[in-house]
Amino acid sequence: MTSHPFTWLAQQLGWTELIESPDGSVLTSRGEPVAAGTRLEDAVAARVPHVLRGRAIEAVRAARLGVPKTLELPSGGRLMCWPNDDDTVRVLVTRPASRASEPALADLSGAASHEMANALTSILGWADVGLANRGAQATTALRSIKDSAESARAIADDILAMVRTADTDETSTTMADAVCGDVVRLITPQARRRSVEIVHRQGKDVLCRAPRNKLVSILWNLIHNAVSVAQPGGHVEVWVESQGDFVLFNVRDDGPGMDRTTRERAFEPYFTTRDKGTGLGLAVVKSFVSTLGGKIELQTAPGRGAWFRIHVPVASPLARRGSGILPRLPRVLVVENDPILREMLQLALEMHQLKVSVAAGRAEALNATEHVDVAVVDLNLDDGDGIELIETLKRAGRATEGVIISGSSPPPECTLTWIRKPFQPSELAESIRELIGQLSGQHDISRLG
Repeated sequence: MTSHPFTWLAQQLGWTELIESPDGSVLTSRGEPVAAGTRLEDAVAARVPHVLRGRAIEAVRAARLGVPKTLELPSGGRLMCWPNDDDTVRVLVTRPASRASEPALADLSGAASHEMANALTSILGWADVGLANRGAQATTALRSIKDSAESARAIADDILAMVRTADTDETSTTMADAVCGDVVRLITPQARRRSVEIVHRQGKDVLCRAPRNKLVSILWNLIHNAVSVAQPGGHVEVWVESQGDFVLFNVRDDGPGMDRTTRERAFEPYFTTRDKGTGLGLAVVKSFVSTLGGKIELQTAPGRGAWFRIHVPVASPLARRGSGILPRLPRVLVVENDPILREMLQLALEMHQLKVSVAAGRAEALNATEHVDVAVVDLNLDDGDGIELIETLKRAGRATEGVIISGSSPPPECTLTWIRKPFQPSELAESIRELIGQLSGQHDISRLG
């Protein structure tokens, strides 16, 4: 069995994979060495059109700094650069599928991602459960499990992106301060190595209208840049605040700051003032903030550090209402084949003040006698279809609302709430609370739970 999903895909689909070794040599997915003395940048440049060689090399260098990059190729394929844990880089060059092979390719990728997603969801969930009930000695290990699973989850998302368009839904919601804390924890080891302190000024959490993955990318780039320019003994402050219809993410450092010319060019692709910089981080931030309907403020001057303020729309009142406390615990039914995932979801959702019952499949769910407010159902049950089961439960008055959990994207005609695997239990709990909030606006709240 191969040790990395890129290697497995390359071998199954005949794609090109280049693996950088710690000594600088380059291997293929089959372990065959590329010509002696060839650097990864040279091997990649030789496999893309001349006009794209500069961008391909920048993608490799960005990945070496810990930032995954994908480059669209004129052929319809993609160049994907992924950082390894040992500061090396792995590159996958995909080819476009023929029309005849597209369904099979989608099935292959979907199946691989589904299995990976199930495993990662369990890892992330059990890490959350352990962290909430931890002893001091378990904290470091559980954090490492969670951080590694988060990285692997991103790989699963990239695999899906190879064969179908990535999700573009910008209406999902995320707890702003919580995601700040997650990113700060990821970058803190790097900051400590540089003798830089990151201060996360925690406050009241706010729900903003933005996908979590984009906020992670935005914050990671800003905080990583701040740590990179700070001198030993320097400080980086991170905090969230509300301002009218926007949530403000603040990242402020006491580094060298920027002069007027640098400030005006800071968000240009490939512009950098650092020897090892790629000039891509702030360009990514600007692009993502724009797609979210937000804006960026930058205050800086030579010798006075830099202060980035990212404005992201606050979630709608209806979504925010879902995070309130209800008089009674809402009832949730989880229908999931995988017993490990099923047990983890029950424990994790109960930690979020939900009354949870579980079923292993369609038949068991239909035999349950208790009415539930929300049914959380896996799309692919051993004995039925998840969407059909939710509709059956709703028609029978056994469930008021439903949530599908799946490693695949929702079909265009589906109107149910859809949670992509792998996910964290907190994400699922937020979606359930949002549905409960909608119900509370339609019915007497005392009937819920």
